[in-house]
Amino acid sequence: MKAVDYVDLVVPKGQFVAIVGASGCGKTSVLNMMAGLVSPSTGQVLLNGKPVVGTSRSVGYMFAKDGLLPWRTARANVSFGLEVRGTPREERNRRAQALLEKVGLGQFGNAFPSQLSHGMRQRAALARTMAIDPEIFLLDEPFAALDAQTKVVLQEEFVRIWEESRKTVVLVTHDISEAVAMADRVIVFSPRPGRIRADIMIDLPRPRDIEGIRYDDKFVKIARRVWLELGHSH
Repeated sequence: MKAVDYVDLVVPKGQFVAIVGASGCGKTSVLNMMAGLVSPSTGQVLLNGKPVVGTSRSVGYMFAKDGLLPWRTARANVSFGLEVRGTPREERNRRAQALLEKVGLGQFGNAFPSQLSHGMRQRAALARTMAIDPEIFLLDEPFAALDAQTKVVLQEEFVRIWEESRKTVVLVTHDISEAVAMADRVIVFSPRPGRIRADIMIDLPRPRDIEGIRYDDKFVKIARRVWLELGHSH
C-alpha cells in the first residue's frame, strides 16, 4: 500500500517548511525518507545534491515523544549526541548547560526525566537535538502532546532560536495554526497516498510573535486557505 505518491519537493537552505495533512497521508514517511531512516521504493532523496543513504550527522530529528533516557540527567541527555561523537566531557557539559539555559531549563541540569513535566522534557529533547548542531531539523509533531499554553511557549522558543540560526527546518504537523504561525512555507498533502495538493508561501513578517500573529487578518486568511486546501469546504 502506497503511503505517498509523486511527491516532488525542494527545500532551499535556511527555509522553514511545514507539512500538513490528514492522519495516514504519509507526512512522517516523507520525514523518515529525508532522515535516511526509510528508503523510497521509487525515486530518490537528495541532501546537498547527494543521495541520502542512511542517517547523517547533518540532520537532527525530533519526535513527538521526547525519548529521553530515564537513567540520565537532563544535562546528560542533552549531551548524549556529543558523547557519541567523542566530544570531551568538559566541552559537552558546557554546551549542554548553555542549551538548557537557552530553552529555560538552566536550573534543571541535574534532574532526571521523571522529575520533569512533559513540557520540560520536550524542551530537553529540543536542546538535545540542537546540541549536535545539525544543518537540518526534522520535527515530527514535537508540540502535539502539550497543553495549549506550553505548546505556544515552546513554539515561540523554537522560532526565536531558529530566527537566530536560520537552519533548514521541516516540520510535520496536523495543526494548521502551528504551521502558518511558525513556517515560511506550508505544504498541504492530500489523503493517502499523499500527494502535494498545495504549496503556500507564508508572507508574514519576522521576527514573529507566535501567539499574537494568530489574530492578524493576513494570518486568518492564509490559515483558511490551508483549511480549504485540506478539503474542508465548510
